[in-house]
Amino acid sequence: MKNVHRAIRIFVIILSFVGIFSGVVLISKNFLNAWHFENALYVPGDTPPKKVLFLSSFGLFNYSMDELVHGVKDIFNSNDIVFEIEFMDCQRLSDDERAHFKSNLIERTKLKNQKFDAVLIADVWAYELAMDVRQSLFGDIPIFFISVLNSAQAEYVCDNLFVSGVVENTPFAETIEAAIKFFPRAQTIYGIYDGTEAGQSAWNEFYRLRERFPAFVFKGINVSEHTRESFADAIGALGKNDILFSLFISENNNFEQNMAEYVLSVARIPVFSTNRHSIEQGFLGGKVIDYRSLGREGAKNVCRVLNGTEEYWNHLVFNRTESTFLFNKETLKKFGLKKSYIMPNADFVSRHFGFLHEFREFSFPFIIIIASTLLIIIVLCDFSQSLYRASRQDILTKLPNRNSVQHYLEKIISRGKPFSILLIDVLDFKTINDFNSYYCGDAVLRELAERLRGFSKTNKCFAARYDGDRFVLVYEDGHLSRNSPDIYYFRQVLSNPVFYYDTEIFIRTNIGIINSSPEYKTANDYLSNADIALNEAKKVGRGKYMFYSETMKNQISENSRISKIVDEACKTGAFKVLYQPQVDAHTGKLIGFEALVRLADSRLPPGVFIPVAEADGHIAKIGRIVTETVIKQLAEWKKKGLPLHCIAINYSAGQFSDKEYVNYLETLLKTYGVPSNLVHIEITESLFVGGKENALDLFNALDKIGVRLALDDFGTGYSSLSYLTYLPVETVKIDKSMVDTYLTDSRESFIMNVTNLVHSLGMKLTVEGVEYGWQYEKLRTFGADCIQGYFFSKPLSAHEVEEWSRRRV
Repeated sequence: MKNVHRAIRIFVIILSFVGIFSGVVLISKNFLNAWHFENALYVPGDTPPKKVLFLSSFGLFNYSMDELVHGVKDIFNSNDIVFEIEFMDCQRLSDDERAHFKSNLIERTKLKNQKFDAVLIADVWAYELAMDVRQSLFGDIPIFFISVLNSAQAEYVCDNLFVSGVVENTPFAETIEAAIKFFPRAQTIYGIYDGTEAGQSAWNEFYRLRERFPAFVFKGINVSEHTRESFADAIGALGKNDILFSLFISENNNFEQNMAEYVLSVARIPVFSTNRHSIEQGFLGGKVIDYRSLGREGAKNVCRVLNGTEEYWNHLVFNRTESTFLFNKETLKKFGLKKSYIMPNADFVSRHFGFLHEFREFSFPFIIIIASTLLIIIVLCDFSQSLYRASRQDILTKLPNRNSVQHYLEKIISRGKPFSILLIDVLDFKTINDFNSYYCGDAVLRELAERLRGFSKTNKCFAARYDGDRFVLVYEDGHLSRNSPDIYYFRQVLSNPVFYYDTEIFIRTNIGIINSSPEYKTANDYLSNADIALNEAKKVGRGKYMFYSETMKNQISENSRISKIVDEACKTGAFKVLYQPQVDAHTGKLIGFEALVRLADSRLPPGVFIPVAEADGHIAKIGRIVTETVIKQLAEWKKKGLPLHCIAINYSAGQFSDKEYVNYLETLLKTYGVPSNLVHIEITESLFVGGKENALDLFNALDKIGVRLALDDFGTGYSSLSYLTYLPVETVKIDKSMVDTYLTDSRESFIMNVTNLVHSLGMKLTVEGVEYGWQYEKLRTFGADCIQGYFFSKPLSAHEVEEWSRRRV
């Protein structure tokens, strides 16, 4: 086995070196292509008459420069003009490095003995270099500029003879107007710039706009005057009444890092920009210049002069090329900004990251080299410990993850000291994600994790993210009890609102708690039992907590056993239906029955198996079995010539899942020739919990086929009186528990009031659970319409109903 591992390591190392070699070859090839792009003469014909030097202040991989070059190329190639490009990359060079570049340019140009007919420059730095070397290299050949930031710079440039060009016209004003639409309550507009000439020029151009926007205060933040800390404080202090712009920051700044990334890391508000690259990095957006069109415009000026069609000296042209609004989709979503505020025809980008975007032509070979190098490092070095730690930490919250919980519990179980485990579930977390965004959901989880971390520091605890929106807290300072102050304090810590920007998110949790015991041997024992307690807490109500007890597990086991019995009965049809008579309270005559379902081969009472059937989804099947049995029985009695009475069938909230129940009932009625007025559907108030519209749709569907409704168990559920005002029911039934509680000398007025209320709404009152003659007499005196209970009869089989009916007659 060791030889196999050794062979695998050798193979991986060889493969990695091959990958590194291939990557170097590809990078070299790309650099040669880039050098060729920088120095090649773009010649559409064999003998081009004119040659132009294109001198750029920027680097080869600058986005705007890339577009400018392609725009220039479009025009020059169609006019048989050759051009050579020199990229200064001044943003990255120091003063000494720029001087070295100038001397190299002079030396290379003289060495090649090149003669140019014109010079095209991009930005002021390139212009200054061109003027420095003009006498030694160019003489009095015309110089054209593009991508000069403002008219002041352009006028300075055009003070020299044979100089003209195109002014860039940075669309600051349009971007400010867009920003105001997003933040109409803003009062102050901040601009970030640096102390370079280009930065100061951008700020001056921006600051002039205060006259156009007199309602706002314009303030500048000069990066060159700040330390990292003071800059972070200045940016971090900006709030919802401020608008923030990034104007111009060179990469050769005193922070010595990517400024766009740094600004994004310290700003609490979105940042506007007119630079496409900055927007791709994460700035919100703004109006950006079409640099390709700008390049074409500049090249056209050169062509007009070199072709002798126009004298164009000392004349400024303001760029009129189309500008486009551009926004970062991820940043819009992060700050919850509405797209309705965005101008029509705006474009969107997603964030690109640093090196891979800026040097995208080289990204693939770099990836090969990096991947190969990492393979070598992994093989040669022992990273097992770091990988082990990574496998035990949650990426989002930085808390230990589920694997860590298992490992940690195993350790403290072996110590034998008392502890408690709290399994915490965040309620309505999906709603937080859907309503506010997944960024908000992540922020909530991070905040809760931080609170758990803080609680753990002040108490002897271990906190972890268990999964999704659930956390685990291992309390090691003994056992918790229902009245433990730590539970109260902990719940208070969790329930405090979380603020996501201007949104206040209220937090509710359910908690399952288990105390250590010698009965539980493994981490899985504790966690599964804590989960049981958590589920019981959810049944009790929102924001509740429950301690685990063996009764909970026993009940789950018993429910599982009952569920299997019910499932088997559903498959075999092992149910029977009994019919409890309902009599007229005034005449004592039989007027109907209530259908009651029973398990044919089991002693399980309905109060035991019905709740289980509700919970596990069997109730819909049972509802159909009872309905079919009742309809068939009515058809059989009709065939025998027996008098028919209406039969009430119970309908459970769990039957909402059976979307075709009403169609099923209608089909049965038609198939067996049973009039629909012989069927009552009894509903309970639980149908309205979380589903009022669905319930009303059901009632309307039943009414459409002629089936009448009765409200069962009135007064035992929810807001009963409010439901009575709009429910399309003919009969209201009060439960046996109300008869036992209120049908006494001191409370019987309650029953009288309920009777009067039902009658005032045009409905009839049925009373269940009547077992004694004195109860019957009182209810008849109070005006009850129908009586049901053992005083008249227990629930009967179909055969017993026939005999009982004959005796009653």
